[in-house]
Amino acid sequence: MEAIHKITIEDNVISIEYGKFSTLKNVNDIHKIIDLGFAYYFVYSFPNKFLYCLCQKDLIKICNLENFEKVFSDFVVY
Repeated sequence: MEAIHKITIEDNVISIEYGKFSTLKNVNDIHKIIDLGFAYYFVYSFPNKFLYCLCQKDLIKICNLENFEKVFSDFVVY
């Protein structure tokens, strides 16, 4: 699998682009988000084909980390 190079979140839909491929996931499909310090590790509920995603914190550009953590506070595990 190619490295993920773009993740956007809009209207409760997460768009993940990697290489020539892309996928859309609903925010409600998130099982949990693990805070790794330098990145967030998204874990999706089964039966999603794309069960996980790694998002580096320094690549979050549109909103700051505080806003990101507020939006996903129910999912983030520290």
